Amino acid sequence: KDELFEHSKYAHDIIGGRPVLGYPSEKGGFRLRYGRSRNTGLATMGVHPATMELLEFLAVGTQLKIERPGKGNCVVPVDSIEGPTVKLKSGEVRRLDSIEDARKVKGKVVEILFLGDMLVAFGEFLRNNQPMLGACWCEEWWIETIRNSQKYQSFTDEEKEAFDLDSLQTKKFSVEEAFKITEEFNVPLHPEYTYYYNDISIKDLVDLSQWLDTRRDYLEKGYQNGEDLELDLSYQKRILEVMGLCHKMENKKVLIDRNHAYSLLKTINGDYSKYLADEYYKMKVVDIINENIDFEIKDKAPCYIGTRVGRPEKSKERLMRPAPHVLFPVGNNGGNRRLVAEAAKKKKIKVEFARRECTNPDCRLSSFQAICPHCGSPTVIGKSGQKDINLAHMLSKASNNVGVRKVDEVKGVIGLISEDKLPEPLEKGILRAKNGVFTFKEGTIRHDSTDLPLTHFIPKEIGVTVPKLLEMGYTKDCYGEDIVSEDQIIELKVQDIVVSDNCGEYLVGVANFVDDLLERYYGMERFYNVKDKSDLIGHLIAGLAPHTSAGVLGRIVGFTKALGCYAHPYFHSAKRRNCDSDEDSVLLLLDALINFSKSYLPSTRGGSMDAPLVLSTRIDPEEIDDESHNLDIFERFPLEFFERSQEPLKPADMLDLVDNVSMHLGTDKQYHDLMFSHHTSSIHAGPKVCLYKRLGSMKEKVEAQINLAELIRAVDQRGVVEGVLSSHFLPDIMGNSRAFSKQKVRCPKCGAKYRRMPLTGKCKCGGDLILSVSKGSVIKYLEISQNLVNRYPVSHYLEQRLEIQEFGINSLFESDKSKQSSLDVFFGK
Repeated sequence: KDELFEHSKYAHDIIGGRPVLGYPSEKGGFRLRYGRSRNTGLATMGVHPATMELLEFLAVGTQLKIERPGKGNCVVPVDSIEGPTVKLKSGEVRRLDSIEDARKVKGKVVEILFLGDMLVAFGEFLRNNQPMLGACWCEEWWIETIRNSQKYQSFTDEEKEAFDLDSLQTKKFSVEEAFKITEEFNVPLHPEYTYYYNDISIKDLVDLSQWLDTRRDYLEKGYQNGEDLELDLSYQKRILEVMGLCHKMENKKVLIDRNHAYSLLKTINGDYSKYLADEYYKMKVVDIINENIDFEIKDKAPCYIGTRVGRPEKSKERLMRPAPHVLFPVGNNGGNRRLVAEAAKKKKIKVEFARRECTNPDCRLSSFQAICPHCGSPTVIGKSGQKDINLAHMLSKASNNVGVRKVDEVKGVIGLISEDKLPEPLEKGILRAKNGVFTFKEGTIRHDSTDLPLTHFIPKEIGVTVPKLLEMGYTKDCYGEDIVSEDQIIELKVQDIVVSDNCGEYLVGVANFVDDLLERYYGMERFYNVKDKSDLIGHLIAGLAPHTSAGVLGRIVGFTKALGCYAHPYFHSAKRRNCDSDEDSVLLLLDALINFSKSYLPSTRGGSMDAPLVLSTRIDPEEIDDESHNLDIFERFPLEFFERSQEPLKPADMLDLVDNVSMHLGTDKQYHDLMFSHHTSSIHAGPKVCLYKRLGSMKEKVEAQINLAELIRAVDQRGVVEGVLSSHFLPDIMGNSRAFSKQKVRCPKCGAKYRRMPLTGKCKCGGDLILSVSKGSVIKYLEISQNLVNRYPVSHYLEQRLEIQEFGINSLFESDKSKQSSLDVFFGK
């Protein structure tokens, strides 16, 4: 374990307010489960929504730093995998199978014994070239053992159809039915009645067997009468908890449901004392049990994955700081808010910019438009320079041009950072302010969201009707049936996207701005004519990643309640993104086509990045980032995959057992029939906003982080406290102390910065100067750190480090010479 911890970077970089959910490979963490749902893959992994609801720090799109495979992922809900197991204040151990179950037990949980499954696609191991880890014993593996059994192979086609093997994935079996199938098909016992035996020690097994020996008569008496198994309360109850066997407590009695009691007594049925000898210490408990029963059980959890919460989910408009409505310079005349109307009160102001000049020798009119508004000839950008302008007249004229009188809140910029120094027309800023939207550095309006993959959707969950789908070219569901219902599962076209609700609302404002611009400024007909976000379905957008200069054409097909943007893995890969909590922009296409200009781009190095210089109108899977080529596209794993995964093989050695995109490149199948192995009922189940974002202060966040560490079996609370101090708070205090001693001073009026305070004590503009690093930023984590050290048993080394920092801060902000003392000091009181 120490070696695993040393090599797990995620476990060392613990950030305040972002909890550790599991130490490396620690029992009780997330259980590895192979498979892909319609909303996973491409560094996005599924957990049960009940787990998300229980922990509260996980919402749809929250980033997790993980032990393996890879370094991080995004979390999405998948409710067809196993949920968490908890211990309640009453002593009851319960598995949570739904969000409602999780809500019912909130405030009653004293320990989270098992976090539930993490659904990880085989492609994640292939992409990261990580050695295979043992598959867990789960329903899909159990079904494959039946499929490959001699008895099932002897069935006729009619018998196989009647047996309906695939329906067993979700069927609830009684214990007698499970044992009957085990006997008839000669397969291991069903996962529902197999427990986490390898999580206990051989000594625990011996103690548990002796405890159960007191009620061996139950199978002949109590079970036949429909009674639950009743055991006297004893220390062995903890063994049941670690095994994940659900039970209740009544009158100091342990009550086990009759189905699970039957399975437990049939499985733990022997004298295991001899296995306490040294020669057996390396044996696994499951192997010991199998030596003493006439059927087989499997290891339910060969592998656990350690995790830590990373960045929270995001869906928010992209804004400059401060956010302008128009790229028009007002210098320092607009105040801190850069208000154009404020600057216009000065009538004439001096700013640096350029105008466009008409190429018609008989006209030569100056304007800000590419086409001369007087004669219709093309215009060219003139020379930039300092110019005196009558801003009041220009603002009044622009207001009249677009018929908007309210211009008080229109915000400009201090100066232009482009090479040409060409400003936007004031009319655009007035119309943006009217519709509540803001411009970015190159004239477009953007909305950023966390990237999430999606290959299939249910119309009802994304708010799209069947007639609208038919209009957009969807005709069949993923099983080849005609689309007639909003409950069918439909394969997503590779350039269709599902944006968040708040993105949709913001794009309504963008659409109204574009329509106003067309109608009031350019004298053309309105294009979008939207009243609410549902009217945007079917309209085109451009997706853009921050580090690229190429947008990707897409189409809005629906909306999600999650704070993220669901799109096909090809779409994200075309933007050169891998979805590991990446955030990309969505631009309404007509806004980008009309308002983007290279003339607005910054002249600094990298100024052309994060700008839609080109637009990819068609996605070719062979030309996009090859990470999406590893996407799993099959409905079930073969039996041999589960068996061979128990060996530390390279993923490349397993390729003959799977199907992925790379095997179909250049064929028609690269665009469709990209199936999945695990269903989920909703792509936005569970919390929409994680607790990290809901809590206000860092003190509250750290408190919640430490409390959660105390609840989770797979986490050491002391280690979390020490990790927060050593990797976050102490380095922050030290760094800010150093920055305070070397800081510059700045003018809040004009923004000028000085390395040293001028002799005049004033800025050249006449404004007062203030510190750029405040005392508050230096001591912001000091009190929290002191509280942690006082409340928890951290190492003396960390205590002393904090004391040294506290001494340095006191020396920095308090005078050692002039410290006021009371008279009591002199009288010895």
